[in-house]
Amino acid sequence: IVDAYRYVFELGFHMSGPTVMLPVINAAAFRADKIHKDPSKQLKYTVLLILTDGVVNDLDSTKKFISNCRHLPLSFVVVGIGRADFTEMNEWNEQQPDLRGRFTFVEFRDLQFDPAALSKKAL
Repeated sequence: IVDAYRYVFELGFHMSGPTVMLPVINAAAFRADKIHKDPSKQLKYTVLLILTDGVVNDLDSTKKFISNCRHLPLSFVVVGIGRADFTEMNEWNEQQPDLRGRFTFVEFRDLQFDPAALSKKAL
């Protein structure tokens, strides 16, 4: 995943703000719900991985939406990349699961040299 992320930037892609997650989270929830209701699908659980390099501007609405998605077979893993202030994301991640839903946040820079610890914390 990290190699794919780096490759995108080698092509000249530049990230910029504002960082808004709700549209992609909404799309993932719609897809997870659709797959879950289709008896012909073997896939029954979805994990959405989001890499972000900035502070999330729609955090309050994102928190509410994810909390309301607890009934779906869907988990959200957000990895903070770069030097942004991820204090709010870390605080949300430290809440009890019944408050934060199936949400996990990991700061890449804290564990970038320990892939096993990064995987363990993300999952």
